[in-house]
Amino acid sequence: MKKIALIALGGTISAKGNNRLDLKDYQSGLLSGKDLLDRIPEATAPCTY
Repeated sequence: MKKIALIALGGTISAKGNNRLDLKDYQSGLLSGKDLLDRIPEATAPCTY
């Protein structure tokens, strides 16, 4: 099985707002790499392609 690495560097990608479409009022650097993966369950599911 192939593995994919997630490199979490912070910045805008780790920002948190009131909702996921909040493009104006958010704070950067709040989410860790694990937090990001926890919010996208499909990212840790085995790929079947």
